[in-house]
Amino acid sequence: MSKPEFMKARSSARCFRSLVSYSGIYRVEGDFGREHAGEIRGVTFFITIVGAALGPLPFGWSAAHGGYFPVLLGGATLCMLAAVANLTAKRPT
Repeated sequence: MSKPEFMKARSSARCFRSLVSYSGIYRVEGDFGREHAGEIRGVTFFITIVGAALGPLPFGWSAAHGGYFPVLLGGATLCMLAAVANLTAKRPT
């Protein structure tokens, strides 16, 4: 008997999420060692929470002032800058 489609999608999402999570932890441990992995994860968690808390503010402002384009353009620019920084970063020695 075949699984319903929503169960297949949920299983795929769970596998993808665990793969991404594992690869991120492996990368941190491989580059900086296990003794620094917790501190790095803590800093990135803090940045994520602050971003999630403050992220809606520019969208609310732009909704009140006529459109989302400036905020979306700014977000896309930040993503591109982060991608360039990530691709040009050197491994620690």
